[in-house]
Amino acid sequence: MELKDFDTILESIGSYGPYQHRMMFFVVSMTSLIIGLQVSTRIFITIVPDHWCHVEGRESSSMSVDEWKNFTIPISSDGSKFEKCEHYVIYWENDYTPYRSNETMSCTSWEYDRSLLHETLATTNDWVCDRELYSVHIMSANIAGSCISTFIMPYLADKYTGRRQMYLVSIFFHFIFEFAAIFTSNFPLHLVWRFLASCSFQTNYQMSYIISLELIAPGKRALAETLSFAAWTVGMCLTSLLAWAAGDWRYISTVSLLLDSYMFAVYWMMPESPRWLLSKNRTPEATKILMKIAEVNKVTGASAEDLQQQLTAIEKQQPAAITFAEIRRYPTFFRTVILLCCISAASYVVYGVISLDVNFIDNSYFMNFFLLSLMEFPSQVTGWLGVQYLGRRLSAVLTYLLCAGTCCVAALVGHDKTALLVVVSLLKWLSTSALFGLYLQVSELYPTTMRSTGMGAIAVFGTAFFSATPYIINADEGSGFKYLMLMGLSAACAVLSIPLPETLSMPLPQTLAEADSIASVRPLKKLIHHWNVKKFTPVPFYGQTCSNDKQVTRAEESAVQELARLKEDQE
Repeated sequence: MELKDFDTILESIGSYGPYQHRMMFFVVSMTSLIIGLQVSTRIFITIVPDHWCHVEGRESSSMSVDEWKNFTIPISSDGSKFEKCEHYVIYWENDYTPYRSNETMSCTSWEYDRSLLHETLATTNDWVCDRELYSVHIMSANIAGSCISTFIMPYLADKYTGRRQMYLVSIFFHFIFEFAAIFTSNFPLHLVWRFLASCSFQTNYQMSYIISLELIAPGKRALAETLSFAAWTVGMCLTSLLAWAAGDWRYISTVSLLLDSYMFAVYWMMPESPRWLLSKNRTPEATKILMKIAEVNKVTGASAEDLQQQLTAIEKQQPAAITFAEIRRYPTFFRTVILLCCISAASYVVYGVISLDVNFIDNSYFMNFFLLSLMEFPSQVTGWLGVQYLGRRLSAVLTYLLCAGTCCVAALVGHDKTALLVVVSLLKWLSTSALFGLYLQVSELYPTTMRSTGMGAIAVFGTAFFSATPYIINADEGSGFKYLMLMGLSAACAVLSIPLPETLSMPLPQTLAEADSIASVRPLKKLIHHWNVKKFTPVPFYGQTCSNDKQVTRAEESAVQELARLKEDQE
């Protein structure tokens, strides 16, 4: 019997039929939309609106609200706004005439600008002044929970539980701890509940996304990825509408909680990953799932016995697992990993500051967030065009340089709020395009045997630095310094992207040796793009020397045939 790979078997039972269409819409698209919305709600519930001291006595005077505020609240030292944490000491003459002294005292209670959001965590619990960082801590805990779960839960899924069961566990995490957070005002407890609830987001997304993509034809996976990104963006845009309509953090969180009902339903829609079952020697279960796919796709002639024989043959050919410790034996690839980690950290900070700082124009939360979310759509298009025609490396360098220049402009036009909105929207566009290209490079530079682990590690590394962005935003206080910092980080990313190997039109490396040899067959001094890519060796070939002086001896026959075909085209 001819040995087949899993994709060939999948094609024989229907790799893009009704079953895959359902998975792409009901699983990939809908879960991406819901998770995109759930993640984005964190931004609105932690907003700290404009506030000032509540001073008793206005009802006993003839002053309006604004007149009383002008009378009782001192102006800040720069003369631009009212103080938030102090008020004048007020005396009363004849029990009905207020008299203002020059002395000030700290607030004991506050009034809030509720014109846009009636209640946030800050207004409900008075997390302002000496407790203003509480909201920042909550946002950072949300990001940290997502970061840590990205490292732990996928590992447990691959090692023990399987992806479908871990998906269910993560939904329970969100449902239980989101529910607890809604009814908790105590800061330490609320912080813990938010941290644990956020552990679900990345896991929910990754598990459903990976299971779906593994059951879709290779040529259609890019379409599924595009649908996922688009649905996530729709979810982000809908968050602005939800926050505007609800106006209260409890209602916003409740809607996020209720959406878990659909996420629970998805658990029954999707199967366990047949590839994972195969890796755990559970071939009969994998066979049963593939037969179900054949039935839904109306493919006749599929035999459970034949499928099980083919899967058993594949199971025996599976490569041994590779650890991260082994990459140190391949200096060129090890350097690439270090560069990718550094670029990921800086890119996540740039993207995070732009995405989370929705109040750079006062009292325009909804418009700011909606416009910035809308920028996700064109960024995916330009990101794809850039990497496809300019090449991965040149596209990355130019995108980061444009991002650095735009950050400089943002620092200069901070006084003009309309101009700042335009510039920051462009920044969101560029930073998202940069992340698109980064993840494509990661997927193409890591070998097959550690690609998913490598992408997870890069995500964890970037998200760890992303958790610092709420503090950067809070510390800046409108000075524009954050944009200068982002300019420096973007420029650093441009420089660090230069040594990365160009992977345009390269088959994916299968082993560490092949990944290590990419830089040898694609020299740094050559500018490779869509119009000259055929002039360069597309794959590691027999006899190619790696940076560790080992020979690449397992280049596949298909790669050699591809090289010969390209040479014939050139002739």
